[in-house]
Amino acid sequence: MGARRGRDYDAWFRVTWAAVHRMVYADPAGAVETLKVFLAADDRLSYPPEVDRYMKLVRDLAFTGQLPAARAVLDEWQERSAGAADALIRQGRRMVAALESLDTDPGGTLASLDRLVSELGCPRCLHWERAEIAERAGDLTRAEELCVESMSVADDWRTFPLHRVMGHERLGRVYEAMGRNRAAAAHYARFSELWADADPDLQPRVRAARVKAATLAASVGED
Repeated sequence: MGARRGRDYDAWFRVTWAAVHRMVYADPAGAVETLKVFLAADDRLSYPPEVDRYMKLVRDLAFTGQLPAARAVLDEWQERSAGAADALIRQGRRMVAALESLDTDPGGTLASLDRLVSELGCPRCLHWERAEIAERAGDLTRAEELCVESMSVADDWRTFPLHRVMGHERLGRVYEAMGRNRAAAAHYARFSELWADADPDLQPRVRAARVKAATLAASVGED
């Protein structure tokens, strides 16, 4: 990973939160690029090894599909921490290992992550990420449950209020796939209302949600 100089936590927050927001915006390529630039910087910050700032970087890398980079960060963290962060590092390695099967077995990945957060006694951990994986696995009931929970704890430090907006778009998709058109229409409509003044590059999604809401609402009226 190379030597790190300085402890500019503000820079760390700017970079990692930018990456997380891009993931939530459904722009994983943008998140990957943000994190790659951060990792390549000669003057990137140095984390005190006794704290879990490494873990957040590992999580962001892992959930954007950069598993080798996540493992490299874990290796560096373990070397620097001299045993002080072994428990966190083990958790990180289990998380990365679970994601190795995401493309071929999303249901298995979800089960592994569920076990991990249960053993950690942190039922609110990774709500948003697990909701996405459940949707990919076709486990719509679980996707609904996790998405609703993610939206309900959106002021927690592990997440942010943006989930309360994006969650409506996800629930629209989930309910549509369930055939619950009335609920789907309501969530698509709410998403388009909350993001009516979103940036221009996001407006196509707003328009698509608005069309979905109208179409599904009309289909309910025809029943």
